[in-house]
Amino acid sequence: MGQDTSANWAGTSPDFDAFLHRAVEDEWLSSQDLLSYEQVAIRNPGSLFNPDAHRPLTAAFFGGTGVGKSSLLNRLAGQEIARTGIERPTSREVSIFLHESVEFRQLPNDLPISDVRMARHANEATRQILWIDMPDIDSVDAANRSIVLDWLPHIDVVIYVVSPERYRDDKGWRLLKEYGGDHAWIFVLNQWDRGEAVQFEDFRRLLTDAGFSDPIVLKTIAKSENDALAVRSELSELERVLGEISSQHLMAQLEAHAGIARLDALREVLTHFETVMGGHEDYRNLLPRWQSIWDEALHDLMEGMEWTLIALVRMLTARITDKVAESPSQEAGASPQALPVIWDEWATGRAQDTLAQLLVATGERGLPPRPLKNGLKPFVENTGKQVVQRGQLRLRQALALPGNAFQRTAMRIAGLLSILLPSLALGWASYQVVMGYYESATQHLDYLGTDFAVHTVLLIGLAWLAPWFVYSRLRPSVEASALKGLRSGVRQALEAAGEEVSGILEATATGHQAMLTMLNGLKADLEKEASRANRDYAPLVRRMIARKSTPPESPI
Repeated sequence: MGQDTSANWAGTSPDFDAFLHRAVEDEWLSSQDLLSYEQVAIRNPGSLFNPDAHRPLTAAFFGGTGVGKSSLLNRLAGQEIARTGIERPTSREVSIFLHESVEFRQLPNDLPISDVRMARHANEATRQILWIDMPDIDSVDAANRSIVLDWLPHIDVVIYVVSPERYRDDKGWRLLKEYGGDHAWIFVLNQWDRGEAVQFEDFRRLLTDAGFSDPIVLKTIAKSENDALAVRSELSELERVLGEISSQHLMAQLEAHAGIARLDALREVLTHFETVMGGHEDYRNLLPRWQSIWDEALHDLMEGMEWTLIALVRMLTARITDKVAESPSQEAGASPQALPVIWDEWATGRAQDTLAQLLVATGERGLPPRPLKNGLKPFVENTGKQVVQRGQLRLRQALALPGNAFQRTAMRIAGLLSILLPSLALGWASYQVVMGYYESATQHLDYLGTDFAVHTVLLIGLAWLAPWFVYSRLRPSVEASALKGLRSGVRQALEAAGEEVSGILEATATGHQAMLTMLNGLKADLEKEASRANRDYAPLVRRMIARKSTPPESPI
């Protein structure tokens, strides 16, 4: 069976690369969210070596302090490769034993070469195996565990070394629980000269409960020079098993399984991405909440800016009507009093509060707030500009055309009547004077008397006074018209700002759905790739891999 091409699916899928690029660029995912993907991306033992060069089986000794990992490596190498006992450093040193033909391309996560103790050999019989002695998993130095986890994705076979006294070590079992199904495992019960058969059987039972159907458990005595004890040691069996695994057939199966493990891990990564991106929520559901937030803010802003609007209008109308700026009483060289600012720090803060409330509501719904926050960055500044611009426009319009259309029409009619009616009354009075004079002259009648004069004056006065009174009552106040226009412009700008945020929510929702569509497409492709994976392993390989359905629990 050849190498499973699913192993490199995530690294070669253009859609996956496009999704990650867009997700990071638009901040649907943070760099912290990508750590889980990066951990999966490096799960490839072959990445340590030049792809065109010899690729050995990577086998690593893993276990707690004092179980004899370093002694086993030294025994297999026939020389002191790893430091043991009190010589073993508490630093982060990793010991490697490999054939002289093997070339490293890189170390895990840029691990400093100074932290690696390397020895080479020329034995062709073990050319196919690279041995690693990793730091103690239970070391007091927490960085040791980090080093182990950095190396683990690059290892084909993990040799879990325990002692009869410490085979129930909790820290080792926790790591086995997390990675048992991702790697091939061989278990070594070292220091067997101090062990009992009941401990061996108990250890096998624990491994069976952990998901290994028929685990490979070897009993070794790494430090013994006694021939009788050496016969009891199965160290040679460990070499034989690893030699069989290092054949190209089983190596290909291990690489295929590593690829399947990566696909399984990618499933979890994509599920994590979906959770972070709020895959079951919609930004459009925030529209009612935003409307409620902005309605309350609009009321507060109109009330809070009222005194500023009144002060501004009074100063402007005073300059227009009384020409304060050009008054002779103004001191020479003095500048007019500064006009109040409509959109001040208080208004800015109140608008920012609304965005904070909206972003909190976004997080409460499980949606990522940062893409929405990026879209809202210019909101406060733009709102301030629109408030000033629309307020000025409506103020100018109000001063140019004070009052409403009905009021202006009625004023024009009243002004016309204030001319027409007195003119008609004056014409009638003139006619009566002329006719009275004519009749008195021809018929020797009495000329128009005092009553006529009084009544005529009253008629003419009423003909002028009535329309003038209506005209004066209909004439709008410059200050009231300006204030009304300014209020109208400010309110229009604020209402438009609320609609602008609604539009941003719609646009964010559209982008969100597009990202989820890409994500669901990747999940579907991943499922297809996983369904094509060949899981028909050789019996020896199956013995070394734990079943995922029954994750191991701590034996403590």
